[in-house]
Amino acid sequence: MSEVYYYVEDDKGLKKHFFAAGWLNENRGWEVRNKYFKGCLGQKAISFIPGHQKNVAVFEGFMNYLSWRTEQPDAGHSAIVLNTLALIQPGIAKAKEFSSIDVYFDRDQSGLSATKELIRDLPYATDRSAAYEGFNDYNDKLVAASRPLAEEGPNIRSGLKV
Repeated sequence: MSEVYYYVEDDKGLKKHFFAAGWLNENRGWEVRNKYFKGCLGQKAISFIPGHQKNVAVFEGFMNYLSWRTEQPDAGHSAIVLNTLALIQPGIAKAKEFSSIDVYFDRDQSGLSATKELIRDLPYATDRSAAYEGFNDYNDKLVAASRPLAEEGPNIRSGLKV
């Protein structure tokens, strides 16, 4: 993850400067996200994070990968981030390099369909979306879990009563 600075030039040649959280994809394009924009600077592709040579975790998007890493800080898995479900086939091709595949796609219609497609092509893959049962994705689960703490304030979380 990096902080990416970029600009957009309008028809008159005026540049508007922006910054966002970003990560490189396999085509050396930047997948970027900030409060106002989510997209790709350059050519869209999957992102691969090397780790264990036999175990891989596959995610729709980078925020879900980061949420998983928050809950699984010691997991040594390699990771494939599709960056869009339209890249399911390149994701499957990359996942074929691994003997153990954990799939963490969204629990919506598109994500469930992509999970079925991946498992159809790689029957030894495992749907792990039960890890965020009751939520659409891993990130939604962590955001929901953090809300009560934020609403209670620091004194309640620390156990102090004022």
